[in-house]
Amino acid sequence: MRIDLSALARQAGRAESYALEEWLGPEDGVEWKGPVRGDLGIRNTGTNVLALRARVQTCVCLECARCLEPFRIPISHQFEEKLAIGAGGQLRVADEETWEGAGDLLIEDKWLDVNELVRQQLLLALPTRPLCRPQCRGLCPKCGTNLNQGDCGCRREAPERPLGRLGEVWAGRHAAGHKRASKRKVK
Repeated sequence: MRIDLSALARQAGRAESYALEEWLGPEDGVEWKGPVRGDLGIRNTGTNVLALRARVQTCVCLECARCLEPFRIPISHQFEEKLAIGAGGQLRVADEETWEGAGDLLIEDKWLDVNELVRQQLLLALPTRPLCRPQCRGLCPKCGTNLNQGDCGCRREAPERPLGRLGEVWAGRHAAGHKRASKRKVK
């Protein structure tokens, strides 16, 4: 979906609302399982800024970070964006942290690419470590069996504690320092 922002950019106080129902294209590691539905509102604040507010939802298929099985989760996300109106009515993303040229992906000749904006926002809303369920047992580190489907019979060893030895050294020094301190008090 593309929206012509030229009329909104010219008239302070003007606001428009849009209903969204769009399919997103394929994405690495993400499979969209339904259209993105929601609503989008754009308002000219009168201060050379178009304020955009959206609420969207969809369903996505991800790969579990522990067991590597695909699973579906619903995603609901709300976001706001500000578009600056420059001299001559030019529009750009009004975020000082935006890298140069990023706004070009969203706005071209006063046309807003809503699909690209929503796609970026939904990708940011995805979990960084997706789990099929909180109790997912993952894969056996020896044979690779999915432990959610049953035990594999491999012998489990206690995980190595990378800083375990450091704790033992610290405990030993702490105990030695405590003995020296108590000897000084006796004198």
